[in-house]
Amino acid sequence: MSTIGEFLTYYKGNYSFYKELAQELAEQCESLLKIRGIKAIVSSRAKKPDSLNAKIIKLDRKERFRRIEDITKKLTDLSGVRIAVYFPEDRKKIESILDENFNIIRKRNFPAGKHSPGFEKRFSGYWATHFLVKFKDLEKSHPFYNKIVEIQVASVLMHAWAEIEHDLVYKPLNGKISKEELSIIDELNGLMLCGEIALERLKKAMDQRIQRTKTFNDDSELTSYIFERVGADNIGDTKILSILLSELPGLEISDIQNYLDNTLFDKTKSIAAQLTDALLFDYLILKNNEIEKVFEVFKYTGIYEIGSRQAYKFLRLWFGLELTFFNINKTLEDYDNKYMGIFQTTEKLKEKISLKPSRAERILEASHIRDSLLEGRNLYSEELLRKKNEELYSDIKKLLREIEDEELKDKIYRSVRTNFYNEEPFTI
Repeated sequence: MSTIGEFLTYYKGNYSFYKELAQELAEQCESLLKIRGIKAIVSSRAKKPDSLNAKIIKLDRKERFRRIEDITKKLTDLSGVRIAVYFPEDRKKIESILDENFNIIRKRNFPAGKHSPGFEKRFSGYWATHFLVKFKDLEKSHPFYNKIVEIQVASVLMHAWAEIEHDLVYKPLNGKISKEELSIIDELNGLMLCGEIALERLKKAMDQRIQRTKTFNDDSELTSYIFERVGADNIGDTKILSILLSELPGLEISDIQNYLDNTLFDKTKSIAAQLTDALLFDYLILKNNEIEKVFEVFKYTGIYEIGSRQAYKFLRLWFGLELTFFNINKTLEDYDNKYMGIFQTTEKLKEKISLKPSRAERILEASHIRDSLLEGRNLYSEELLRKKNEELYSDIKKLLREIEDEELKDKIYRSVRTNFYNEEPFTI
């Protein structure tokens, strides 16, 4: 069997591996783009075995392949990922993302010495950047170690035009393509380039609208807004945060900016989750709004569909606990009127009021349940939630008992009872 024949047999037997390689890298890219709030369509593919034969024969005339490894090294696009961005200017951002998260072996910008289809074109053709990358920090035993994937980055319009040109110009099914057809394809290229200019203008108009109206159309715009201000990769899912901003009256972008500037971030949680915590704290504790308004909004996050009586009771008690913490914190000498997440608060109160480590640990454990419920993921049985509710109820009462100022104690007690625990008798 010839070397080319051996390679094709090898590739057909390992086609699923190359497909999985491309899928894995595409999933990582999609996740990285979401974190940055970049709108794009990410797809992956492995080259079809049937399309390789003619290409390898053409290469062999020059390379004279002796081993299948020689062919594998030459064919660097067996696994491929395509990133079609909505806005052309995001191509530069994606290059930075790829450089941070993968090993870039080679980069090619188009147009640059591109093959001409044989007639005088008016427009510049394909605008894109192609990368050859490898995964970072993989063990040598990992199946994807040292494997190369090609990533093509272009606008959605340019990718669409490139598909048309590739299939009609380089893979004609009915004879040689005519000059008239080439001219029409060139004309389409001009339309795509005009479309990219329009997309760039659209992006600028969107940015100006956000600054002017302080509103977001979707969570990707919100993600992009946050990233531009903090430059961190642990932004997380901003869906719930976006819903709260759009549905709860009185919450604005300026509130987000205030917390971005002043909040001490908890490294164990995403920035989006912490901003959600801060805004709910602002809305319920500082502005003294009714929790029913928040529950009404929760239906957009899925909690209404999978919630339960004990889940709602838990959330009521949780915000009652936050109210208690907040008021105790206000009595301390080093109070600075800055929002503190539950992690920082428990650490501070352990020192200031001798909050027992066992109780602090129980509260932090409860915070994970609270996060899941807010995200619409009720992973807990009614019995477990009932037990946690009893613990929270007990913790609030013990914290209140430790407040020496009777007037303050009564004020907090009445607020917790009225706003967050009005279903059953609540006594200290």
